[in-house]
Amino acid sequence: KQYDNVLRHYRSMRENQCVAFVRGMHEKWGRLDKAEMTIWEAFEKLADFVDTSDPDTTSPNLEHMFQTAEGLRQAGEPDWMQLTGLIHDLGKVLYLWGDAKDGQDARSTESVQWGIGGDTWVVGCPIPPSAIFPEFN
Repeated sequence: KQYDNVLRHYRSMRENQCVAFVRGMHEKWGRLDKAEMTIWEAFEKLADFVDTSDPDTTSPNLEHMFQTAEGLRQAGEPDWMQLTGLIHDLGKVLYLWGDAKDGQDARSTESVQWGIGGDTWVVGCPIPPSAIFPEFN
């Protein structure tokens, strides 16, 4: 089931993410008018959010973010890299104001997330065949 969710997620990303979509998201999110919160408040919003694009975990993103930062610390990575690991998924708080049409509705039973999770690439250019699920390119 989880693999099927990941497959659906990446197929939807490839079908929907394009230059027009990105321009629409700039318009939707660029005003920065949805909320004002501290970093910790944003972390707390991800305490129950599970990324459907990740085949390796069903853990909430907050746990994943701490695991990433701690793994980098244990590997001896510099402080800036540990911080980057901690905040790398913070933008997923968009699901709070998103909707299924924009691939940003993690509150529904469908958990549509193709607009906020998974790998990223430049739109308007061919996706290299080395990208995950090249059959969707």
